Amino acid sequence: MKNFYAVRVGYTTGIYEDVEDAKDEIRGYSCAEWKGFHRYADALEYMYENPNVTKYYVWEDLVFDEIDIAHQYSGGESCKVFFNLEDARGEAICEYGNCNERLSEDLLFVDAEGDTVYEVYTDGACIRNGKRDARAGCGVYFGANNPFNESKILGGTLQTNQRAELVAIKRALQLIQEWVNGEYYEIYTDSDYALKCVTEWCDKWERNGWVNCKGYPVSNQDTIKDILKLLNSVGCRNVLGIEKVLAHSDCEGNNGADELARDAAERHYYG
Repeated sequence: MKNFYAVRVGYTTGIYEDVEDAKDEIRGYSCAEWKGFHRYADALEYMYENPNVTKYYVWEDLVFDEIDIAHQYSGGESCKVFFNLEDARGEAICEYGNCNERLSEDLLFVDAEGDTVYEVYTDGACIRNGKRDARAGCGVYFGANNPFNESKILGGTLQTNQRAELVAIKRALQLIQEWVNGEYYEIYTDSDYALKCVTEWCDKWERNGWVNCKGYPVSNQDTIKDILKLLNSVGCRNVLGIEKVLAHSDCEGNNGADELARDAAERHYYG
């Protein structure tokens, strides 16, 4: 009986110990590639044979997608290798959760009830916004070195700054939901549009069947609906709200989210 199942082309690549888990990742996937092995080393070698397999490198509580950058941080020491982001983040979180020095870099405040509330900053950026060749990105910032910080290219055909702002909020909620730890969170955005979409205008839009005052379908309603659903989910029950932060203010969190969003937009536009 084989002990390891390597999926190098499928929905989620990686090395699995349960054959059914591996099958779930290739069932219905066009041109999937997978194979079973007795030894982990052989499964690893099989994964490395395909240069197109995405690899993630974990050093302490940091995740990298480029080995050269990972080695800069590790001083050339060997890093743990993973073939999907979820597993890499899981390893980083284990390291991160045991490191008080790193935790002290998170952004937080103590509210009137004496509860610690962690601040999460979101931002969107778009190069050539409003043009046909526009490309956008999203940034989510939990604090320096936090493994859940995200610089994400905006998917889909609609590439606008407003959509990127909303998707960044959605990603923050998804990451909080993924990292359910009982802590309280407050999300910050510098976008009046995004904030009003999910805290003010949405009630009227829902009553009107998601058409605006001019009778047109509400733009970005798919993402707005996703955010509202997440806010009402069990996994986000400790999210206290979404607040406004001044754009381009001298605020570590907003600056961090802005940089992550701009980096993603530049990667998207320039390739």
